[in-house]
Amino acid sequence: MSLAKVLENRFRGDIRHRGQTYFKSERVSITRVTPDHVFATVLDGAEYQTQISRVNGELEFFCSSVEGTPKPTATKYIWATILAIDEGGYITGVPRPGNIPPFVIEERFSLDFNDDDFEDEDDAHAYAMSSSRQTKGTAELPIWQRKLVELQGELNHGGFAKPITERETEILYEIDVERSKQVKMLVVQTSQRQRRGNGQWGKLKPLKLRPNEFDQVDSARDRQILAYLVGGTPERETPTGQPIDRLPVMYRFRLSFELCELILPLMFSTGRVRYLGEPETKTTPLNWDE
Repeated sequence: MSLAKVLENRFRGDIRHRGQTYFKSERVSITRVTPDHVFATVLDGAEYQTQISRVNGELEFFCSSVEGTPKPTATKYIWATILAIDEGGYITGVPRPGNIPPFVIEERFSLDFNDDDFEDEDDAHAYAMSSSRQTKGTAELPIWQRKLVELQGELNHGGFAKPITERETEILYEIDVERSKQVKMLVVQTSQRQRRGNGQWGKLKPLKLRPNEFDQVDSARDRQILAYLVGGTPERETPTGQPIDRLPVMYRFRLSFELCELILPLMFSTGRVRYLGEPETKTTPLNWDE
């Protein structure tokens, strides 16, 4: 049974229909997952924050679109998030009314320790065992250990370390031919896909990153390409350091001729350039002709 099936009676039909529209148009981004919480953003002109939390086997919702109002939290943005949870496989077991299993942690964190950072072999072994347990997921861990993993995630999201994606991820650069003809500039979309448990690649989805999130990308070459595509990071603070607003999410770019000369050879050197809309089973990438 899917999570959507368990929860559908808590949402009106029109809300489910609208939420499905956001989900199908890929406006939902899961931003963080812990055993008891899923955080997401949904684009609808503005960016709305959603949160789904496990409390005593049941789920509670938060949605920024109704924050501070008496309106119910069963919004279209929450429903879109629920569909994204089902599609992404973020549940460790089969959900049932009154019994929602823990969520799957999609990210693990590393403190980037070197062997020299440990005083002796026992400390290094203990850290290695701890890291190994995290990569197996938290569903098998006692509650107190899951809480420690969640606390580590909280600390690392505060800036102590950069996240490392647990599943193998591949970044692709997709050329939108039709749109390029319309605007008379080369239009490129950044996309990503993750390796599933059966070894097959999952569905291609837009790679939605903010300019200050490039350090989440493992490949130095991909970070360089993304930096060229986006340009400088927009200044989003006042002279006193107060934030103006959140940095925009970007994944589609128009390339000028001068930028094409600089960036296309670098993009093609990755072997991951394709035409947008081609069947995902097509394995032959586009080649660069000098």
